[in-house]
Amino acid sequence: PNAPASALVHDGGKFSNDLSAVTLKADSSGQAVFTYTPTSGVIQNSRISIASPLSSGVVNFNVYTKLKRDVNVK
Repeated sequence: PNAPASALVHDGGKFSNDLSAVTLKADSSGQAVFTYTPTSGVIQNSRISIASPLSSGVVNFNVYTKLKRDVNVK
């Protein structure tokens, strides 16, 4: 609880601070919530790593990004 947690995106995109890396403080239950947004040109898999200096190891995520389709409805 209340520990720092850091996230890094390896393949493009950004977090809430508009950067590819961010460090947040976990809440009192030990959960840290990261908001990731793919940027222009990011398609398919984006690798994201999350770690905390108060725990061992790194958690890796693969986020799949699909292209937004424009739909013309008349």
